[in-house]
Amino acid sequence: MKKKLFTIFSLLSCLVVTSCSGYGKPRSFEDINNSIINSITDNMMKTIVRIEIDCYDLNEEGDLVFTDTYTGSGVVVAYSSTAYLALTCDHVLNIDKNHSQIVFSAYDYLNNCYKIEDYIFTTNVGLGMFSFKAPETSPLKNVENIYTEKLEKEDWVFSASLPRTQASTVTMGQVLDFPKSSTIYKSQDFNIIAHNAKMPSASCGGPLFNEDLSLVGINYAVSEEDDYGFWNTVLAIPADIVFDFYTDFKYKLGF
Repeated sequence: MKKKLFTIFSLLSCLVVTSCSGYGKPRSFEDINNSIINSITDNMMKTIVRIEIDCYDLNEEGDLVFTDTYTGSGVVVAYSSTAYLALTCDHVLNIDKNHSQIVFSAYDYLNNCYKIEDYIFTTNVGLGMFSFKAPETSPLKNVENIYTEKLEKEDWVFSASLPRTQASTVTMGQVLDFPKSSTIYKSQDFNIIAHNAKMPSASCGGPLFNEDLSLVGINYAVSEEDDYGFWNTVLAIPADIVFDFYTDFKYKLGF
């Protein structure tokens, strides 16, 4: 099997196709080099942002007061000289608009805050995308590769996220199955990825990487919470759907 890597060039926000040999048989846990996890921690975490959506409403005295916060994760996929573009899942951005004021913010792994300028989402495939400005001194990076070929059961994968109440989180697991998108109530028919790289609560929208540190999916939904607040089974939107969404809609956000 050959795998296609769509390489995202940061300054140009354009894509080229390269190829390299496939995995062969899945490697054992002992064969997974610690450098992969270290590389995710040192490099890939710079591509991840936490999304916080703060809602404000008028109280009985007519004062604007904070009422609620929604959180999730996202991954930077492109940047220009003036802005960054990041992916997440639709329900992170699709919140109740019946508030007096809503503030969308993105935070990097150093907890720097950036104002989200614009966003778009589609419930058909469960994905969203947003843009924000950041100074040239920002530690943020963009994902370089999107792997769009189908994974195989037992392939190793890594979930990464920036949960609000925890430090940067990277977990390791394997692909379990490929259920239909109807499992997560999507109208477009495609196969999603079920895996067991556990994910902490409020981390939907974060990236799923393979051993080559290419983006293979966006984590969408979870089930079976354990005793430590992590979810044992995670469902992700596969990278071919992610890539199509990115290329079809990025122009609406100025990329």
